[in-house]
Amino acid sequence: MNLSWFKYATPRRNNKRLEVLLEHRQSGRLLDVGCGDCEFMLQASEYFESTGIDNISSAISSSLLKSGYPIIIDDITKVDFSPESFDIVTAFNVLEHFHNPERVVSKIYQILNKGGIFFGSVPNNSLFLGKIHTALSNLGDRTHVSTLKTPRWMSLFRKAGFKEFNYFGEILVGRHSIYLKSPRWYRFISFNLMFICWKTQG
Repeated sequence: MNLSWFKYATPRRNNKRLEVLLEHRQSGRLLDVGCGDCEFMLQASEYFESTGIDNISSAISSSLLKSGYPIIIDDITKVDFSPESFDIVTAFNVLEHFHNPERVVSKIYQILNKGGIFFGSVPNNSLFLGKIHTALSNLGDRTHVSTLKTPRWMSLFRKAGFKEFNYFGEILVGRHSIYLKSPRWYRFISFNLMFICWKTQG
């Protein structure tokens, strides 16, 4: 059974994610955590000063590594970034791969500027459809070790310091596109929980 289609983003999916980000910020320094094939980072580079980071070098093509793009091969929790050095941090379907996502979110909060945005996604491990999709994606990718429920993610964001956040659902339509639903219905029909967290000025 080939479950690889659960793992990968597509250009149209990344376009939609970029559209959502641009509704909140149109410029600044961006760090894409778990950048993988760097598709999103490269698309975001049209608007942002973008850097990618991934702790799995094989996920990034050798041509990209040689291209001069700012790509870091390391665990984000181990990199000595200066505090408040990014305006946006993105992490799409990344946090569930960490045994201790609390440390990752805490590090992201530290490196965000005041007023900065943390935008990402995790599997929607809620209700029937979300639980089924999460179980199948966990089967297809055994590195999923933290597929938490929505209240646990929200608690984790608060503990890191985020006081303002919004969340909604992401639905795959075929392999190549997504549709974003309102928070009211996301738990029932979405595959991914999307979130936007703001580091407040105060």
